[in-house]
Amino acid sequence: MTSSTLVETVSIDYEDFSESFLTCGTCLCTYDGQEHTPKLLPCSHTVCRSCLERIAAGNGVRDAGSFRCPICRETIPLPRGGVNALPPSFLVNQLLDLMSRQRREVIPKCSLHSTQELLFCETCDCVFCRVCTTGAHGNGTESGQHTVIPFSIAIKRMSEILLYKAHLCISKLNKAAENVNDEITKLDSTAEETFEAINQSVQEITTVLEQRRSELIEMVKKLKNTKKKILEDQLSIIESEKEKVQLQCNGLQYQVEVRNITNRISDLNKKLDSLNAVMEPRENAFLKYEHDHNSASSDIEKSLREFGRKMNFLVLASVLAAFSLGSCQRTTTDDEKTAKYWEQDGQKNLYASLRLLKNEKVAKNVILFLGDGMGMTTVTATRIYKGQKKRERGEEELLTFDQFPYVSLSKTYGIDRQTSDSANTATAYLCGVKANYGTIGVDGRVEYENCESSVDPSTHVPSILEWAQDKGKWTGFVTTTRVTHATPAGTYAHIASRNWESSTPSPKCQDIAYQLIHNKPGKDMHIMEQFLALGMATKPGTSLFHSDHLPYVAERPNLTKEYPTLPEMVEAAIKVLRKEEKGFVLLVEGGKIDIAHHLNWAKKALEEGVEFDKAIETAQQLTDPEETLIVVTADHSHTFTVGGNYQMRGTNILGIGGVSDVDNKTFTTLGYHNGPGYKKNSRDRNLTEEEAVETEFRQDSLFPMLYETHGAEDVPVYAKGPYAHLFHGVHEQSYIPYVMGYASCVGPNQDVCNAAMSVVLTRSSALLSVAIALFTYKWNVFY
Repeated sequence: MTSSTLVETVSIDYEDFSESFLTCGTCLCTYDGQEHTPKLLPCSHTVCRSCLERIAAGNGVRDAGSFRCPICRETIPLPRGGVNALPPSFLVNQLLDLMSRQRREVIPKCSLHSTQELLFCETCDCVFCRVCTTGAHGNGTESGQHTVIPFSIAIKRMSEILLYKAHLCISKLNKAAENVNDEITKLDSTAEETFEAINQSVQEITTVLEQRRSELIEMVKKLKNTKKKILEDQLSIIESEKEKVQLQCNGLQYQVEVRNITNRISDLNKKLDSLNAVMEPRENAFLKYEHDHNSASSDIEKSLREFGRKMNFLVLASVLAAFSLGSCQRTTTDDEKTAKYWEQDGQKNLYASLRLLKNEKVAKNVILFLGDGMGMTTVTATRIYKGQKKRERGEEELLTFDQFPYVSLSKTYGIDRQTSDSANTATAYLCGVKANYGTIGVDGRVEYENCESSVDPSTHVPSILEWAQDKGKWTGFVTTTRVTHATPAGTYAHIASRNWESSTPSPKCQDIAYQLIHNKPGKDMHIMEQFLALGMATKPGTSLFHSDHLPYVAERPNLTKEYPTLPEMVEAAIKVLRKEEKGFVLLVEGGKIDIAHHLNWAKKALEEGVEFDKAIETAQQLTDPEETLIVVTADHSHTFTVGGNYQMRGTNILGIGGVSDVDNKTFTTLGYHNGPGYKKNSRDRNLTEEEAVETEFRQDSLFPMLYETHGAEDVPVYAKGPYAHLFHGVHEQSYIPYVMGYASCVGPNQDVCNAAMSVVLTRSSALLSVAIALFTYKWNVFY
């Protein structure tokens, strides 16, 4: 009767307390008769058995016989039988029994109608009394589609669901706690191993340094002894000669004849003259250990600073300083820290701009360099990468086309798409017409993959290469992709889908390869015969054909077969095309920049960008800047970013850019908005510098996609040569071929161009007739 007496004595009503009284204050679990059995401590606090076992197990050896109360922190002696020997909390157990009985007995009633049991509509998710409620839940009204159950059953079901989810949540939290504890244990272990490795490696270096110190000291000792022996031998000679002279001087007092004294004086003078060489030290005391200005010392210091860089899994902000050491050896110069430096730099560029004159001569030649996917971020990253490949910091580097005098922006959207592809953009910058996504050489009336509409010749638009051919100029294109790919196809094809390179869904439509061979200008060419006649087929590495895209520049060192580089192909093309007196139009595409970006291969993309820049430099060297218009642009951008965490200048552009202030993990300077890099790199560990600079490394992407997508922002246009000044401000992408055509007097503006040139010549005749004659001669040669 003890338990019943206790209940009667306590006289607690079920409604007077909440379930929080029956919850362990440490783990917040409800007391039960098993794992969470309530235990009464000497300090009068109640804690569940599970918490007490965990607290007791976490004590060290010294505190094995006691533990602290988790509530009041009082030291509690542990009984011989352990936690199980602690007395149970009879009060809590009785309350549990009472609550269990009350739960079984309580049936929720309406507060107004005490005889009416409350009901619960699962359809409406509401509690009601049939007497109080009107409508679908009213008294005597059929519930129809409503599912109604007693509220007591609904409470039980909800409680079970809640308890299940709570148990599931607690299990996950316990698992998470275990994982964190395991990680802490591993961290302690790996830290000790790392400390030991550091001590061992530093000890090895110390041993080497100590050995070198001993060698240097021994070298100095030997040198000192050698010098000292020479000087001591010389000193002995000097002392001996000194004694001889002293004896001769002492003997003079015994000489009586003047002649003898005179002879002795003469002998002594000769002796003194001969001793001049003996008097000068035959060795010097110079001994110096050059440390501050010793190149070997600098190398040692550099190596020691880089020593241990493979330990960059230690995520500390200070460690990031080491990441910048691998990229370059230069640091900010003292000149750059002064205002004078930047004033002089600004003035120099200002005066260069003031001296810049418009070139309004006819462009005999036009070369369009198209960096596929080479948006502004790619240009910036390529510039830095180019500089760092030369062991510079990179930011101050200039690409070849960075030095072009005229720059503008080109809007890349298509008729139907905000973000374009390489097909409709090729139609814009080659044909001067904006088109629909995926179409090439046709106007906006042709929709993507609509074969019927593309058959109509009135929808076909000619490219600037066709304009040039009509004027008798030679034309050509150089690409690192297939010759039927979107960009080169824009020079000759008229098709509703860029994907129809070698076949079409209907015989009415000619595929791109067919058009290249059988239509203008391919039908008038015998490619293999002309190629063999050039004598190029026997020259290794200059094959004109390849079954697919050329290999990446970054992969070529590992290939057994040689392939021509983009600069080599540009050189070969210009040397052939410049034989035509009327000039030429050439398209050069760096196509693998785009393909590398699609796969999140930033390093490969930048390598292609540097190669593309070399090709532009080659073209400059082989052409006359006064008669050749060179334009450099991109068809579109990518979701490629150059970010980082305000990293130091000179930081490796391919490497680690910072540490997240959320998960404390490293991240790269370069990244993508989407692409396959999402699957390759996880955030459960730190990325190392060595991994990030690998050729096959895929940069992080925010969203997963099989292939990264294009960017929709404007792309830059760089120009130099005749009429390059017409590239200014922001223009539609379709503006580009009209400038090139006007400058070279081909296409729609050829008549206007000729008239303008006549005006220029007439005005020039009033100034200098000789110049007119020369210029007219050039004009006739060009045209």
